Amino acid sequence: GRASSATAQPEPSADPAKEVGRASSATEQPLADPMQEYQSDDFQALFFRVAGLTLAVPLKSLGGIHTLSKISPIIGKPSWFKGIMTEREEKLQVVDTARWVMPEKITPELEEKIEYQYLITLNDSPWGLLCEELVDSEPLHPDSIQWRSGVNEKRPWLAGVVRDRMCA
Repeated sequence: GRASSATAQPEPSADPAKEVGRASSATEQPLADPMQEYQSDDFQALFFRVAGLTLAVPLKSLGGIHTLSKISPIIGKPSWFKGIMTEREEKLQVVDTARWVMPEKITPELEEKIEYQYLITLNDSPWGLLCEELVDSEPLHPDSIQWRSGVNEKRPWLAGVVRDRMCA
């Protein structure tokens, strides 16, 4: 992509989690608590690793998994916004997962060790999380998760912790 085409991007909101969690159509009721369905039934989750941390995303929330290709940076965005990756004519907004999830742990040494290989897109949104390694997918029982209560401004992406795997 040429540099001039990068400026015509839709503005990413300050938080991909809010972007992904919004109701997709006007007739759909906004969910009082989007986590409620996950707290009542078993669900499949994909486990992936970023900078030594294991994260899980419900397969229902998964848009797709893409092998990483060229990312075009965009000037003036937050440090966790890596840029745009074009995949089959679609412009995907790339989130540097380590910087977004644990900004306080990012050092130049750690950053040098991170080797992102995949982009995991969420729902049908253009947002994707960078990941180093896909671990596996397995069913999770709601009771095996310590659910977060209330809104956590510092970690809007954290719904809970899978106890036996100690992952977010």
